[in-house]
Amino acid sequence: MKEVGDTGRESGDPDEGREGRRGGLPNLPCILLTNAHSIGNKLEDLRNRIRNDEEFQRCDLIFITETWVKKEHIENNKAVINVEGYEEKHFPRDTDRTKKKKGGGLGVLIKNGGELTKRDEKQTPCYQLVAFSYEARNQPPLYFILVYIQKEGKNKKNGNWEITKQGIEQSYRKGLNNGGPVFILGDFNWYKGFDNNDTFHQYVTCRTRKNNNWNGRTEYTTLDKCYGNVPEAYSSQCRPPLRSRKTESDHCITLLTPEHTTCTHDKWWLTSRRNLTSSQVLVKAVTTRTSLLLLLPLLRLVRVL
Repeated sequence: MKEVGDTGRESGDPDEGREGRRGGLPNLPCILLTNAHSIGNKLEDLRNRIRNDEEFQRCDLIFITETWVKKEHIENNKAVINVEGYEEKHFPRDTDRTKKKKGGGLGVLIKNGGELTKRDEKQTPCYQLVAFSYEARNQPPLYFILVYIQKEGKNKKNGNWEITKQGIEQSYRKGLNNGGPVFILGDFNWYKGFDNNDTFHQYVTCRTRKNNNWNGRTEYTTLDKCYGNVPEAYSSQCRPPLRSRKTESDHCITLLTPEHTTCTHDKWWLTSRRNLTSSQVLVKAVTTRTSLLLLLPLLRLVRVL
């Protein structure tokens, strides 16, 4: 893993100067999100897209749920996807804690130049969660919480929705201490506990999963989502699902492209401060205002040039 600030990019890289096109201010990373429904039989397709698809190549982070990767697959830090220019991290399902032997698993691909550090991990029969802090060149400190919520979680009689909500919100509160925006993303299945929450903004607007109903009709719904405490941070587009020679995932790939939000403005913490103490809000306000004052001379120089 490279040190923070080491970009790993050579001259002529298509991403070079991307921050300049947004006025020299920090940008959010470009993201791909998908439920692979087992990457083992779709590795060829995934590798080909990363190597040859320009949209994949622009992405700084690729988040994958339901990898179906097991502990024995990653013994001795063995790479599963093994694509040059990316580091990969896998978090297999713990069969003892989840009471499930098959499926599950979370994975992340990190483009060279980014530093991803695990901060939290939870596994229960209701959900799997891994939280990371992320830093890269010309980007603010970010906090990502990748989740996969089990289908059984919709059984409200067992109180699973409440257990799931409590676990994710606990990790979210930890993320606020990271000093930057917090994003929660992954496969939420039918869980909608954050849809009507004033703290979170949901960026995925396309239909991400194909449902084949009992009557033969095909319907599409949004199960893969990305929430954050930054208004209008990302726009979403759906791309074809990962495929093997005989089958394909029932979830499409979601491309999350940063909007013009730079996360240097007060608005990200304004949506978060209801969860903080008054002293914490004051510290964030002073820090943000100081950062803006330091940027003003640079912005004036850019205008002159």
